[in-house]
Amino acid sequence: MKAMRIRKINAAFLALLLAAGAFACAFDPAAIAYADEADVTEAADVPEEAGAPAGQTEPLSRIAGSTRYYTAIEAAERLKTELGVSSFDNILIASGADYADALSGSYLAYVKRAPILLVNPANIDMVAEYTLANLTEGGTVYILGGKAAVPKEMERALPNVNKKRLAGDNRYITNVKILRECGVTSEDILVCSGRGFADSLSASAARRPILLVGTSLVPKQREFLHNLVDAGYANDFYIIGGRGAISLFVEDQCKSFGTVTRVQGSDRYKTSAAVARQFFPGSVDTVVLASGADYPDGLTGGPIASAIGAPMLLVVNEYTSEARSFASSKGASYCIVMGGKALISDSAAMSVLQ
Repeated sequence: MKAMRIRKINAAFLALLLAAGAFACAFDPAAIAYADEADVTEAADVPEEAGAPAGQTEPLSRIAGSTRYYTAIEAAERLKTELGVSSFDNILIASGADYADALSGSYLAYVKRAPILLVNPANIDMVAEYTLANLTEGGTVYILGGKAAVPKEMERALPNVNKKRLAGDNRYITNVKILRECGVTSEDILVCSGRGFADSLSASAARRPILLVGTSLVPKQREFLHNLVDAGYANDFYIIGGRGAISLFVEDQCKSFGTVTRVQGSDRYKTSAAVARQFFPGSVDTVVLASGADYPDGLTGGPIASAIGAPMLLVVNEYTSEARSFASSKGASYCIVMGGKALISDSAAMSVLQ
């Protein structure tokens, strides 16, 4: 058994962690209408039945900290419970100021049984302290994104630790490097827009690699997919979102590498429910709820959802009907809410289970 580091989080850090309140950000009513999709007319398979969260007896459980960075710490602690571990062999670190690299890393987090910690230049010491206290001896830290996303100081704050930075010139090349690290072979590939967070956030719970795309597959992406074909692997591609999010041109490009199915709804909330129905066909005990109005809290929910085989559904206080319809059809009895009550209130969350 690997020896744990005995370094402990200092008392001030623990006090902040235990006192963490709800992460709040302003709700954008315009987010309910998803303009981008308004045109709409080693890894295991997702189990047919999702398990209840470990130790959760009440229908509602909330993972929230005073900021997105403390929410990520709380999510890592919850992931320990769900995985039944006291430390991690691997930890992922990504920028909390953008969504692309963290969402690209969702499948890597599943494969490596790892949390995703969020960082900015002001909280490097906090993230380093948590990482050193919770990484097993000989474990690996994966830093997602270049130095503009995760500063070099993050690496310096982790001396004598195995570190691997997965970074490219842009989010799409970084995405490819992450997929290579995952060891993708014949898995289903979820194709999501790299220009918006909503669809890839929903897809992050599906235990499948995410390919972020723009207006066209970039050369490194085409090379990666060609290599899969040349190696004899057959991949099914699921395009997540409507044509406003991912064009027919990209769809046609994907068809040259495998079979293609589009999973979509007329807005991000309907698309989220469609993703859940596609990849969670059996009964579902638990759903993970994330805000469809902003991304930070949901970024770290994917590893938890993947750990228990639960879908991630997008909601806002004013709009939970799509999530409720899915949960009702699957007989869900539990929900885990990512983030504070300003974005998803207790009453909104409980309405999903009614």
